[in-house]
Amino acid sequence: MYSANFEHMRVTGEFDSSWLSSLNHVQAEKQSKWLFHMHTHDNLLEISYVISGKGTLYCSGKFYELLAGDIVIKNPGIQHAESSDAKNPIEQACLLIDGLSMHNEFPLGNLPPVVHAKKHRQLLDALINEILHETRRQNLEYANYMLRTILYVCRDEVKNTVSEKERVEKGDLIEQIRAYLDVNFAADISLNDIAEKFHISMYHLARQFKKYTGFTINDYLVSCRIGESQRRLIYKSDSINEIARKSGFHSIAYFYACFRKKVGCTPAEYRLFYDRKTDSHSANLN
Repeated sequence: MYSANFEHMRVTGEFDSSWLSSLNHVQAEKQSKWLFHMHTHDNLLEISYVISGKGTLYCSGKFYELLAGDIVIKNPGIQHAESSDAKNPIEQACLLIDGLSMHNEFPLGNLPPVVHAKKHRQLLDALINEILHETRRQNLEYANYMLRTILYVCRDEVKNTVSEKERVEKGDLIEQIRAYLDVNFAADISLNDIAEKFHISMYHLARQFKKYTGFTINDYLVSCRIGESQRRLIYKSDSINEIARKSGFHSIAYFYACFRKKVGCTPAEYRLFYDRKTDSHSANLN
C-alpha cells in the first residue's frame, strides 16, 4: 500500500477550510488477504474511490459490497473496517481530509455510505489516476488542484443519488420503469439489466417496484408475457412454440408451467376454447 502524508495541504476554492491530510493507494493483489480492522479517523473525513476489484465495508453496524466505481464516504469518528475479495482483489485510493464533514458538503441523508459513480465515472477514474501520479512525484500544488476537482465531482454524484432516491420514493422512476417493461417485456430482461439502465440498486428497485405496483419485477414480466401469448393464441395461427418465443418465453417448459398456473389450462386447450382457426372473420392483429 502506497501512502503519502501532507502538512496541511489546504484545498483552495469552495473547500478552502479543508486540506488533504494523507492519501493511501491500496492494491490488495500485492497483499494476500488484505484486511483493515475496525478503526476511526478522528477529525478526518475519509473518501475512498474503488478503482477496480471488489471488497467489503463494515460501517455503522452494516456490511456493504464495494465495487469498481464506488465512492465510499466515512465521517470523522465513525468505526469502520474494510476487506478485499480474495478472487478479485480491490484497488482503491483513500483520501483523508481535515476540516470537512459529509453532513455539510455530502448530504447523504438516509443513503448508505457507498455511492456508485454514474454521471462522472470516467472523469473520476482519470482524476484519481492523476492525483496518485502527482503525489508520487511530490507535485503537491497540482495534487491540491486535483483534490478540489475530485471533491466537486464526488459531491455532485452524491447529490444526484439523493435526487434519484427522492424520485424513486415519489414513484416517478417506478412509473418510467413500468412503462419500459410494458413495451419491452418480450426481450430477455433481468432485474440487473433494469437496475443498470435506470441507475438504481437492484435491492431498491425490487422493493420500490413491489411497493408501487403490487408486483415483483418477475411477476409483472410474466403477466405481460402471458397476456401477449393469450392474444396471439386467439388471433394468430403461429405454432405454440413460436408464440411462446414471441411473447418473451425462452423455455417452452417454463411457458407451459406459467400458462397453466396463470390461466388454468394448457395453451392448446386455451386456443381450442376460442377456436379462431375456422373463423374467416378472425381479427389479424400484430
